[in-house]
Amino acid sequence: MNKILKIILLSLIIMTSQNSSAQIYVGASASPFSFIDNASNSVSGKQNNFSIKSGYVYMFSKNFGVGSGLEFSQYSQNINVLGNVNSSSNLIDDTNSAFEYRTSAEGYSEKQKLSALQIPLFLQFKTLINTNTNFYTRIGAKYMLPISFEAKGKSSKITAEGYYPDFNLLISDLPSRGFGSTQNYNGTSEYETENIILGSVEVGFSFKIAKKGALYTGFYLDHAMNSLIETDQSKSIVGYNPTNTANRALNGFYTTNVNTKVLPISFGLTVMYSFE
Repeated sequence: MNKILKIILLSLIIMTSQNSSAQIYVGASASPFSFIDNASNSVSGKQNNFSIKSGYVYMFSKNFGVGSGLEFSQYSQNINVLGNVNSSSNLIDDTNSAFEYRTSAEGYSEKQKLSALQIPLFLQFKTLINTNTNFYTRIGAKYMLPISFEAKGKSSKITAEGYYPDFNLLISDLPSRGFGSTQNYNGTSEYETENIILGSVEVGFSFKIAKKGALYTGFYLDHAMNSLIETDQSKSIVGYNPTNTANRALNGFYTTNVNTKVLPISFGLTVMYSFE
């Protein structure tokens, strides 16, 4: 019995070693899509995404393999807000008095850019169509590690008021205390982000163009499974400056709603060269 098991095990090892192979790939991807969010009053303008990548695929049989690697991706978009962005936050001033900081931004727009590393893990299926052409598909997930999420916001007019509930006092025009209007506002900020997981699907063809090399071209879809931004407290769209109405720091559009969900998504073309 033991001899039979040894023979079966040895046969499996020989078959696996005969059918297994390794691939190292490098490539790039591009997409016209980037973020989706649940903000009802925002309209996305120009969007794009690109990534460069490299990785390794271990083919444990003629048709199936597993792979992983590393990608650098950059997502960008412009958003325009319909109507005013009205927001508020509860603060303490320099006299230790509590107040509600109320802001309103007119004609607000924001340019956003996310840079991130992504670690893919996928199952690959590949089948021969003819002598030099294969059909392939990859299904798996990617773990995104954001590097930075920058925002550049501008507004035709920012108005800030302070409401002191202890005195039932509303201050709307006192620039020396940071309350009043600012025309043609521009500001920059960086969002706090979370590591997230994306579902990933890729479908395409590979073409044998060298003795030990193949060109892969296909379509891919990456869709975030959880939000890039998680806020437990909403903020005013700009920060409070206690000495004047200028130099207000930008907090960003996505900080104004505690329920904001931001999901990176991209659908586009990918091209790779695989050393096989």
